Amino acid sequence: MTSLLFAVDGSPISLDAIHRALTLVPPPATVTLLHVSASPAAEAGAGGIEGPVYTPGELETLREAEAHDAEEVLDKAAGAVPSGYQVERRTDEGDPGTAICAAALAVDADLVVVGSHGRGALARMVLGSTSTYVVHHCRRPVMVVGHHDDGETEPAAG
Repeated sequence: MTSLLFAVDGSPISLDAIHRALTLVPPPATVTLLHVSASPAAEAGAGGIEGPVYTPGELETLREAEAHDAEEVLDKAAGAVPSGYQVERRTDEGDPGTAICAAALAVDADLVVVGSHGRGALARMVLGSTSTYVVHHCRRPVMVVGHHDDGETEPAAG
């Protein structure tokens, strides 16, 4: 393996996923860190008949804040990558599962690594699960690093 794609959201689970996966793949390898944020533009029309929720100026402010937050998440994730790996950064807007699958193809990833927050079956059914979506739709191998109630994480192949 020479190309890994890590979906990062700033959580300890996503940082632990980096550590665990890189124990399996020694340098040199290319590590692509991907942060996906919700698109404020998608929420702009949520006002219904009353019109948009945000003004164009408010949307721009939201985009700038999200870009800043994404850079902080990527900086934190890059700090978790040991020396010897080539690190690339990507940001995207929209649905995380769809964006992760698209990025995996775009960077020709040999492995996609995602963390799982460990929700139960009912919560996944109601809230959805990015990791479940990626496992079922990604056209690249996927490793899911799961979360346990005791605070430990455990990698699982997908």
